[in-house]
Amino acid sequence: MKLRVIGATLLIIICMLLSGCGALGRFPPVESLRLVEVLSYDAPTRLGAAAEATEEAPALGLSAAAWSIPAAAEALAERSDRGSLLLAHTGFVLLGPEAAEAGIGPLLDWAERDSLLRLDAELLLLDVPAAELMDRVGEDFDLVAAVRSVRDEARAGADGPIPDLRETALALSERGSAAVLLLHCSLPEDGPPELTPGGCGILKDGRLCGTLDRKQSQLLALLLGCGGSPLRELPEAVLRLQAKGGLRPQEAGRAELAFTAEAAVVQAGTTTDAETLSAALESELRLELAELMEALRAMDADVLGLRRAWERRGLTDLPADWLAAVDFSYAVRVLADRGADWDRPVPLNGGAA
Repeated sequence: MKLRVIGATLLIIICMLLSGCGALGRFPPVESLRLVEVLSYDAPTRLGAAAEATEEAPALGLSAAAWSIPAAAEALAERSDRGSLLLAHTGFVLLGPEAAEAGIGPLLDWAERDSLLRLDAELLLLDVPAAELMDRVGEDFDLVAAVRSVRDEARAGADGPIPDLRETALALSERGSAAVLLLHCSLPEDGPPELTPGGCGILKDGRLCGTLDRKQSQLLALLLGCGGSPLRELPEAVLRLQAKGGLRPQEAGRAELAFTAEAAVVQAGTTTDAETLSAALESELRLELAELMEALRAMDADVLGLRRAWERRGLTDLPADWLAAVDFSYAVRVLADRGADWDRPVPLNGGAA
């Protein structure tokens, strides 16, 4: 009896494989796949997909709208006539401004439930609808290459936080707010679009509540430990920063923002000494940090996680408007360094006499 059951089971499996049914039959041939590396989300519900140019196929950019995100994903797949779309390689998710204002809850919910979309895909905010970029993809514009390039530029210059989907969801869950790098999009009529770092957007309760300019975004990135080395221009010099910092919660209602930076001089006059540059940059950074915290206070956005830091110290009885009442102090220390011989200009003749 057991042999009959086993034999019947094997026969059914063989028939399913030969007829194209079952798990194997649902996957298209590898050569017909287009690997989606950029996914976009606009409001009302519209998804976009971009694939990088290859030797066999040009760059691909598609978008489709529907009543829900899963329905838009199906409509997007049906629009592709240059290979089946595969989301498992998606590295970036572009968020249109209207979608950010409406809220990214549906996007995060779909990402967590859809096993094909990577949760480590990096989230980037745009200042134009993503569909406008998808429509411009062609021989002279590869959206995947453009996004990867501006991401690398922003990461090197600490131009803002670049969280992935999982990190964004975690920040919103734990702090109620999250910061996302904002890309400025230029759409000339006679050339390809251009993407440049433009500060960052602040999401509160999943919705865009405001933006920070590029300098404020750089400071926030350094405070969040995102790395990178931004430039700072002073009247006496141009310096590149390596910095770290963070909040030091004190008693309820008070917190200190500590910021320590090493500044390498990129360009300076021969008479400017390290101590003068350090003092000048400390003064400027202290003012910028105060402006950053005032901007976050105005948005009621606890991006740095001060409330949780207080809760870990047992301070849990905070009023609803607690962030507006916090007294921030600033401890800024900068060490500028031009090299071993500060007063001697760098030779431009290769060391010749």
